[in-house]
Parts: sequence; structure tokens; C-alpha cells
Amino acid sequence: MREYRLTDTQREYHKLKKRESRVRVAKVRTPEETKALNRAQYERHKERYKSKSRAWQNANRPKQQAIAHQAQVRLRYPEVWARSSITNQQLVDWVTQRRGCPCLYCGAASTHIDHRIALAGGGEHCFSNLQMICKDCNLAKRDRAEEEFLGWARRIGELNSVSVV
Repeated sequence: MREYRLTDTQREYHKLKKRESRVRVAKVRTPEETKALNRAQYERHKERYKSKSRAWQNANRPKQQAIAHQAQVRLRYPEVWARSSITNQQLVDWVTQRRGCPCLYCGAASTHIDHRIALAGGGEHCFSNLQMICKDCNLAKRDRAEEEFLGWARRIGELNSVSVV
């Protein structure tokens, strides 16, 4: 059997062809195509994505709460957001320090961020206007100012001799 030997030129040519066959050409996709592919990927692995998201939220509760609060303020009250100087990290630290402390109104564990003067009522998004209160008090307070809420709560007998700290 005869042995064939490649010349240096032939060897370089074959190396180049081999390298070219391995290189993938990236397909340029439109934003709609990318969105459709991402959506299909999510649908295929929905439970895995949801469980990872829930695990992160539970492990990082104050951070998740602060980020969600900042996003709500930014979307609902852009003019108030523009004047605010609170960063996400500052709010995370603030929430971490106060989460679980007694509610200012009823004494239960505080879990919600509240504005003393509601943003809808002209309040500012600053630390002097923020407080941590329990879920029930926050949902009952809605967009009332602090004094208005206290008067309303005492009238209906919700709060007994509350003194705001």
C-alpha cells in the first residue's frame, strides 16, 4: 500500500477547511423572533423558572419587597419618583432594619412599606415619609393620611389607644 504525504500547503488548506466547518454563523433574529423563542423556552421550563423565582424571593424577602416597592412608585407616580433620591440598596437596608418590628398602629409584626402621607395625596417618596406597618393596617389605611386613618380607625373601634411612635 502506498503512503500519501501532504505538502505544507495542502496541510494548511485542510486545517482551514476543518476550522471553517466548526465555526457557527450566528443567525440575526428580529426582536419578535427572540421574544417568541424566549417565550417558548419559558413555557417548556415554566415550573423550574417559577420555583427558582420563589426560592430567591423567599431567601431575599426584604430586597424583593424594596425592589417591588420602588418599581410601583416609579410606574404609578413618575413625578414623585423623579424627585426621590432613595436608591434600591438604601431601601433594602431600611426594610431589613425594620421588618418584623411592631406595627406602629396595632403592634403586630410589620411587613408592609407605607407612606405616612400617601403619594396619591401629595406625599413624597423619602425616608421621613416611610414607615413599616402590618398588612392589615396598610390595607385598611389605603391612601389616607396618618391622622385621618387614626381618626377613622378609632371611630370604628379598630385600634385601641394607639400612639404613633
